[in-house]
Amino acid sequence: MTEIFVDESIHSDAGIIVTALVFAKRPIDELVSDALVHCGLIPGVDEYKSSSPKANNEKSRKLRGLLKNIMWSEGCRLAICIDPIEHRATLADSVFNLLDSIYCAGRISTGEVPQLYFDDGLISSKARQRFASGQQSGPVELSIKSDSKAVFGLQLADMCAHSVATMLRSQMGLIHKATLVGEEMGYDPNSMIEIGFELWAGLRHNLSSDERLVDDERQDQEAIATMKPFGLRVSDACSDDVRAAAQMALGSIYVGCIH
Repeated sequence: MTEIFVDESIHSDAGIIVTALVFAKRPIDELVSDALVHCGLIPGVDEYKSSSPKANNEKSRKLRGLLKNIMWSEGCRLAICIDPIEHRATLADSVFNLLDSIYCAGRISTGEVPQLYFDDGLISSKARQRFASGQQSGPVELSIKSDSKAVFGLQLADMCAHSVATMLRSQMGLIHKATLVGEEMGYDPNSMIEIGFELWAGLRHNLSSDERLVDDERQDQEAIATMKPFGLRVSDACSDDVRAAAQMALGSIYVGCIH
């Protein structure tokens, strides 16, 4: 059964809230639990929080890398909602609208009933009423007020929401930061790349759907195709700068070689 984990990242400098929906086809609790243990942390007590400082926190940086590996190895899909800060009270409505489009695109199997986990505080009473009245396009089992220390997939959603928000803020020129990469990522040793690009590169296959937009004349069509995002909803109330940044970063996902 597909599980969907939902969490948000709020950024006042850009005036946005980025909400991430992580779709996992297989159970991932044990994998996240093992990652916590591997970093010397206690599952159910400790957790990954994107808001915690990373500069002098080796455990948190290591855990972030392991969570990215889980996203990749398990083939988790990532859908994104982008809303202005003043729409915080209606974030769950954005999530349900995005889910509607994902159902309509056939990206959730017919007859499947995903389990949907909202991090505590995200879902409003109005959104609960919408769910109760069956106004969404497809069925879901809803868990509200989920604790991210107990529902481990929410830690993946936390990481993804913050990563995508950082990509957008970088695209908007609000962040100017480079990070060190090297041979393990296919670059020359001691190479520096812009942080927004690094984050996009690490999540681009999770963001992409299986629907190609552009083919190239080279033989390996699938590897170089530009893909539609798995799911993307940008509120009409977002500023032009936010909408342009979202289109540049997420409007299509290149899955070919980038090294």
